[in-house]
Amino acid sequence: HAFENIQAIRWIFLLGPLFLLCVMVNVLPRETELWAIGTMLGVAILGWALPKLYVASQARERRSEIERSLPDVLDMLNMCVSQGMTLVTALKRVTRELRPVFPALSQELRIVAEQAELGTMDQALSNFSRRVDAPDVHSFTSLLIQTERMGTSISVALGDYAENMRESLRQRAD
Repeated sequence: HAFENIQAIRWIFLLGPLFLLCVMVNVLPRETELWAIGTMLGVAILGWALPKLYVASQARERRSEIERSLPDVLDMLNMCVSQGMTLVTALKRVTRELRPVFPALSQELRIVAEQAELGTMDQALSNFSRRVDAPDVHSFTSLLIQTERMGTSISVALGDYAENMRESLRQRAD
């Protein structure tokens, strides 16, 4: 119910100052009415906009954290898969191991593993790509979907992709 909750907060922050404005206009002297109206309308507009801006900021921060942690997760997945684990088992293992270090990506990979058990890996990875709208995640999920469909070595693909991502991060930092 997160969407409904944020919408309710926005409406409360919009209507609260407007209600206060109605009360204040009746109580304040005439000379300060214009100032009070302007102030309360400004507060109402801020009350409407700030929750959405806050959520957008949190989403941007989470997406950035996921992008920064993806190369390390790819290495862990590569180690697990190269030792004979299936991709779902490797995802579960990596999720457990990296929960304290990378909580956001760990949570997302846990969802992927659960969805893969209930449905197909392709569907779970597509859902992951839709939930986390980041280019690196889109590439990662496309890579896994392709290797799964083609039957090629996931281990080799993960190793190469992790190295490419690190190089990309270095270039962005430069």
